[in-house]
Amino acid sequence: MLIALSFLISHLPKFEYGKYGSNDFIQYWSAHKLDNPYDSSKMLSIEKEQGYSSSKPIMMWLPPTALILLKPFLIFNFKVSTLFFLAFNIIALITSGYLLQLTFDTESSSKKIKFKTILASIIFLPAWDCINFGQVSIYLLLFLSLFIFFLKKENYTLAAITLIPLSLKPHLFIIFGLALLLWLYKNKEWKFFLTALTSLCFLITASYLQNSHSLLNWLEAISKGGVHGAVTTQEWMPATIGTWLRIFLGQDQTYLMWIPTSIGMLYITLLDLKKDLLKIICISLTCTPYGWYYDQSIFLTLQIYLIYNNKTTFVFLIQIFYLLFKLAPLLNIELAQHHFAIFLIFWALIVLTLKASSENYSSSEKSSIST
Repeated sequence: MLIALSFLISHLPKFEYGKYGSNDFIQYWSAHKLDNPYDSSKMLSIEKEQGYSSSKPIMMWLPPTALILLKPFLIFNFKVSTLFFLAFNIIALITSGYLLQLTFDTESSSKKIKFKTILASIIFLPAWDCINFGQVSIYLLLFLSLFIFFLKKENYTLAAITLIPLSLKPHLFIIFGLALLLWLYKNKEWKFFLTALTSLCFLITASYLQNSHSLLNWLEAISKGGVHGAVTTQEWMPATIGTWLRIFLGQDQTYLMWIPTSIGMLYITLLDLKKDLLKIICISLTCTPYGWYYDQSIFLTLQIYLIYNNKTTFVFLIQIFYLLFKLAPLLNIELAQHHFAIFLIFWALIVLTLKASSENYSSSEKSSIST
C-alpha cells in the first residue's frame, strides 16, 4: 500500500492523458460527469479537455451501475482519479493472487503470501495490459477471487454479495451466470439467491437515485448498437471465437458473435458449479460474445490454480510465449491477426486447468473407493 501511495504522489506532477492507465479510464471518469453518460458529443468534449485528441469519443458501454461501483475512483480530478485507480489495480492484482493461493494451496497451512504467488501475478501480461489501459478487468478478478474463496468456505452470504460487481461486464459472465442459477435451483439455495438479488436491487436503486435516466439511456444506446459519432459495437473486432467466425463468414454477420455463447450455455447444463467451477469460468470467458485481451486478466484464477497443482513449469513457459507475442510487433515481426493470436495461448492455460482438474477428481475418487 505504501509503495502504491508513493508511486501516486511521485507521478502526479508529470501526469498527462495517454500515460499510466489513462487511455480507457477516461471513459468512466468522463461518464461520471455527465447527466447522460452515453451522450457522445458531451463525452468527447470532456475527454478533449483532458488531452484526448481523436475525433471519436471513447464511450462507456458498461451499465450505469458501474458509476456507483467505481465512484470512489471518480470523485477526484482526472489526474488523481487515474493514478488512484492504477494503484488500486496493482494492489487488487496481488490481493487476488493471495486469495486464490488461500483457496487452491491445500498442502500448506501457512496464511502468508508466497513468492511464487506474487511472481505469477505480476508476470501475467493481460493484467498489465489492463493496468496500462486503466480497464476494470482486475476489479472483476478481485471480486471473482473473493467469490471463489467464500464459495469454498461455504459462506454463501458473502459469496452472493461478491458476485454483484461482476455486473460491470455482464457479457463476460453470461454462461457463468446461467450455471450459477442452475446450481441454486438444483440445491435449493434460496438464501443465496435472495441475498444476491437484494444486493443487485440495492445497486440498481443507488444508480437510479444518482441518475434516474441513465439506465434508459444505456438500454437505448445498447439496443441501437451505438451512439452517433462513436465507434459502434458492430465495428468491434474483439479477441473472441465469435470474431474468428466473422472473419471467415462475414464481418457484417454480428449474430455470429453469439453462436459460441449459445453452445456454451447448452454445455454447462451438464456441469455442477462447485465441482466444475474453473471449467465453467473457462467456458464463460472463451465463449463470450465480446471480450478483449485485458479481460483475460480473469484467467489469473487458472494460473494460480495450476501453480498449486504442480504445473508451475508449464505456467512459466506459457508466460514466455505471451512475452514473445507481445514483443513481436516491437521487433517488426509480422504475426497474422496478432491480437487474436495471443488469445490462442489461453487455450494452453485452459487445457492444463481441465487436465489438472480431472486428475484431482480421479485421485479423489480413488481415495474414496479405497477407504
